[in-house]
Amino acid sequence: MNIDITGRHIEITPALREFAADKLGKLSKLLDGPVDAHVVLFIEKHRHVAEIQVKSRRGLFSGQEETGDLYASINEV
Repeated sequence: MNIDITGRHIEITPALREFAADKLGKLSKLLDGPVDAHVVLFIEKHRHVAEIQVKSRRGLFSGQEETGDLYASINEV
């Protein structure tokens, strides 16, 4: 699984990177074959937003979630 994590106006900490990789690792078990994921994390005022786009042989899946905590946003997506 290839995971690309981008932070807009924030620094991606190793803990955030590991949390996102752990959550996406569970998804790769469900999808057959190689999976590529692109994660964009950003904070605007009180909004913590996570956008995830996953490409696999089965198709292209994307989602976005906004909460008050970045970890919760990743978990919800």
